[in-house]
Amino acid sequence: MLSNKFRCKDLGEARSILGYEILRDRKHSTLDLRQRGRINEYLAAFHMADSKPIQTPMVAGLTLPRPEETSTEDHKLLYCRLVACLLYLGQVARPDILYAAHYLLSFVNAYSLKHWTAVKHVLQYLCGTQDYTIRYRRARCASTQVKSTFPTFYADVDWAGDISDRHSTSAYFVIYSGAPVAWSCAKQGAIATSTTEVELNAIHYCVDQFWISFLGQGFGYLCQQNNLSLILIRKSVNDGEDHWMEYPVHGCHYKIDRLVHPSVFPSLT
Repeated sequence: MLSNKFRCKDLGEARSILGYEILRDRKHSTLDLRQRGRINEYLAAFHMADSKPIQTPMVAGLTLPRPEETSTEDHKLLYCRLVACLLYLGQVARPDILYAAHYLLSFVNAYSLKHWTAVKHVLQYLCGTQDYTIRYRRARCASTQVKSTFPTFYADVDWAGDISDRHSTSAYFVIYSGAPVAWSCAKQGAIATSTTEVELNAIHYCVDQFWISFLGQGFGYLCQQNNLSLILIRKSVNDGEDHWMEYPVHGCHYKIDRLVHPSVFPSLT
């Protein structure tokens, strides 16, 4: 007990920390985290508190133009400030808006009224979903039937999705105790020439980031849509062909051999 070593006062169970609201239900063994207060703060700051809620953070298939520069009139818009708020919220509490925030971030150097409409679209979505929570459960995750002691790791990529430079966007999502504990969305540095290459780079990036975060702990399940990428990770690369594969494959081998549950990639052991 800390009280044996230090002077301290018991304030009871934590109800908030770093802007998170903490909601406990001991009867059902759940713990919910949400940032409704921060969302309300953003809605009020940008005069969107009474906006009409919508069901998606972004219009499906949205492609915005990339202007050469921002006009004098558009400079009055608080675009950069609002994108920064959404990016923070997406990184710490709302993974469902992270892709939209990341996409809109690419236009902070030059934007127009169309971009401002798209960023307000995200705020309208938050207006209707401000009570959404991240819920952790002690029991099995009902959707995946995976024991809560082993995280489930998802990786995907949007191949050449940026029409301006044809860079791909990688993303990963980690489920632990029935809810996300880590997520990321970032543009890949190199232009991939095939789906296998881009998916392999995405897996390597995800494994690398997760290996750092969970150093010293095993994780059990890696889920990825491209079967060829997983096959390449399972096989050893020593035949002298496809040199571009060697670095990400060996990188995955190194980390998976040390951390992944043996039943996932038995051929690596």
